[in-house]
Amino acid sequence: MEGEDLSLAAALSLCSPKTLLLVKEVMVVPAQLTAEAVNQLREGIDLILGRWSALQMAIHNEWGGRDTRQKAQQLALDIYRWLIRPAEALYVDELENLLDDFMLSLNTEIDDGSIEEIADNLMIMHEECLEGNFVSVERLRQSIPTSPLPMQVGGEDDSDTTSSSGDESMEMGDDFDPASNMSEMNISEPPRAPAPAPTVDADGWTTVTSRRNRADATKKGDAKSQAMKTAKAVKTGSTFKKKAKKIRTKVTFHRPKTLKTDRNPKYPRISAPPRNKLDHYQILKYPLTTESAMKKIEDNNTLVFIVDLRADKKKIKAAVKKMYDIQTKKVNTLIRLDSRVAIRFTLHSNTIPLT
Repeated sequence: MEGEDLSLAAALSLCSPKTLLLVKEVMVVPAQLTAEAVNQLREGIDLILGRWSALQMAIHNEWGGRDTRQKAQQLALDIYRWLIRPAEALYVDELENLLDDFMLSLNTEIDDGSIEEIADNLMIMHEECLEGNFVSVERLRQSIPTSPLPMQVGGEDDSDTTSSSGDESMEMGDDFDPASNMSEMNISEPPRAPAPAPTVDADGWTTVTSRRNRADATKKGDAKSQAMKTAKAVKTGSTFKKKAKKIRTKVTFHRPKTLKTDRNPKYPRISAPPRNKLDHYQILKYPLTTESAMKKIEDNNTLVFIVDLRADKKKIKAAVKKMYDIQTKKVNTLIRLDSRVAIRFTLHSNTIPLT
């Protein structure tokens, strides 16, 4: 064994610095997850997916069928297996494609940027678990979801009723303030004044006031105190409003029109920016140089080109303008069996010198 180490050291001493760098990169052993890190990573994946509102809504409404919950559990397992692939580079694009394909299998189209955010969080958490840092998992464990959804789908009516009533009580508990509620009760229902005593005139007739008149008199008398109580309540900001649940009827999630943030991804991307494949170089393939075509140039000031079959007259005009800076007067097209050919451009007289 010692002889093998010495021979390896001697071989490395004869290599150039560049070769040594490559050998070191090849000999580096990829970091492995410990048993504790594996448990933390799996729990973190479940916590992140449990806080993904689009996925939880799809599970709750069974957009992917009766086995939507089982599919979501399989997604968590697939993500875990993808993250622990041995000796393979991890690209965030591949993880985004995995999440996007899964949501499409649930008949759900995500266009609000949540897929990219979930993928970035999973990659960051995986790197921290490799380093033995479980801060992200602990933060997720201590945080409470903002809009909890029932975790059982397609159960009995009693469970649905219980979950919905629990959600309503939770929402009411978040915004409930006993002091503000009591102040509102005092403001909305002022104490009733005692009924005035009936008046008796000289003839012995008793005048009885109606309830409406008594209420008007009470309101006029307590107008100042009512105004002071209202001003105090507005100043303290003690209001009791119940949140209205938003009923979603569509399965497509779109990013708001006003949100336009430039993404600065942390991980390298393998995707290339799209380009226009049908540009002016692709539209105008080559000019036709037959004898009849050259005669057209001399007699009628007309050029003949072989163009792409997908290009129309408007695109052909724009391509000629961009490539040759020529304003065409008329474009005639002729489609043959093999391709679209013989495009005749009738130009203005003396627009280009003919050589």
